[in-house]
Amino acid sequence: MTTKLRTASFQDAAVTNSKLAGSIATAKLAQGDAMLNAPNSALQIIQTDYTDVFYTTTADSWVDVTGFNATITPSATANKVLINLNIGRGGTSYAVGIKVVRSIAGGAYADIGALGVPAGSSVGVWGVLPFAATNFLHPSGWNGMYLDTTNTTSAITYKVQIQTYNSGFPAAINRGQTINNADIYASYSYSNMILQEIKG
Repeated sequence: MTTKLRTASFQDAAVTNSKLAGSIATAKLAQGDAMLNAPNSALQIIQTDYTDVFYTTTADSWVDVTGFNATITPSATANKVLINLNIGRGGTSYAVGIKVVRSIAGGAYADIGALGVPAGSSVGVWGVLPFAATNFLHPSGWNGMYLDTTNTTSAITYKVQIQTYNSGFPAAINRGQTINNADIYASYSYSNMILQEIKG
């Protein structure tokens, strides 16, 4: 069945270009807002670049990597924080453990969930910087990602910690044992931590 509409039956100027433009603009804004606030979308991104050299001989305890931290303030308690940690190079002749701890609203630092569950006297870590061949000359890089549930709208600071097992095998970030020559094994690296607020 075909229905015909008589143009004469429409009120004059009932539909105008300005009205159409306004409706389309409103629809686009609503669509854009829905996309930006869709679950699992990134609401903000914070990046800390780390080019300092960190070197320690402290063994059998977690040591802060000086200056390697980032702070983010979630906009809603249901949102989460995606942590992306990238180490350009670091380690020792033996493996070096790495983890990230967090402080909420300036409180005490505590472990996040990105930590292995140790058995007996073992140590839980997020990851391990690889063995460096040839007496620590060639340490490698490492990266890890973790989605942290925080349940807060207060500022959260995440910082990097490392641990070596023997003071004779120092732990380092962004350098190897040998430095100050033109060989690539003596190079300095770039590391970073990227935090993203993820819509809950």
